[in-house]
Amino acid sequence: MHGTSANYCHGGCRCDACRLANTVYHRELRKRLRERIDTSPARVPHGTAGGYANHGCRCDDCRAAHHKAMATAYAKRRAERGDVA
Repeated sequence: MHGTSANYCHGGCRCDACRLANTVYHRELRKRLRERIDTSPARVPHGTAGGYANHGCRCDDCRAAHHKAMATAYAKRRAERGDVA
């Protein structure tokens, strides 16, 4: 069904209505994540990649953990492909 975030994500549709629905959905999702951090910071596992990715936390510790996790994943992908710097 056009005009839904689900059709954009799972159906692969890129029509204007589906793109807009996906944009609105993710905008609201980011808003809810920020509100969760503001109202209950103890629920966020600070200093973890999950705190960054799943909870939307952007504190220095979560940013560093996310950066480290992404660098590790990138290095693993390169090694699997046989790319050596």
